[in-house]
Amino acid sequence: MHDFRLRDWLGAHRAIALSLAVTLGLRAWFAIWGAVVILTSNAPSVTNLPPMYQGLVHDPNGWVGLVLAPWLRWDATFYLRTAEFGYVPTDASPSFFPLFSILTRAAALVTQDYLVAGLTVSTLAFFFALVLLYRLSARIFD
Repeated sequence: MHDFRLRDWLGAHRAIALSLAVTLGLRAWFAIWGAVVILTSNAPSVTNLPPMYQGLVHDPNGWVGLVLAPWLRWDATFYLRTAEFGYVPTDASPSFFPLFSILTRAAALVTQDYLVAGLTVSTLAFFFALVLLYRLSARIFD
């Protein structure tokens, strides 16, 4: 019995360490790669978004805006707009489930920025999913 608890404790630490390394590594890689792609291609700028999204953009001229810009694309604009302004029945926002937007809105109370809040929520969700996947895989495959 004692050995089993020690093994669980060590397995949890391995799961957390590996999941943290993968999460931070992937976030850094995608931020750098996204910035390189934006700088070297004709990728659409966040300043060219439709007017309803203009309140969500960062300053693309600074390095922080450049690093965050790759994540302000596609469905992210709907989720962030829904988190900030709520659902609008005349667009596609009602087709998005509310949990991510609710958590983003709550996190924005701390971060004071919806994009940073959304990235924080999605990063934490990814991290915990990796921890659970590791633990499940370790239990199944020992």
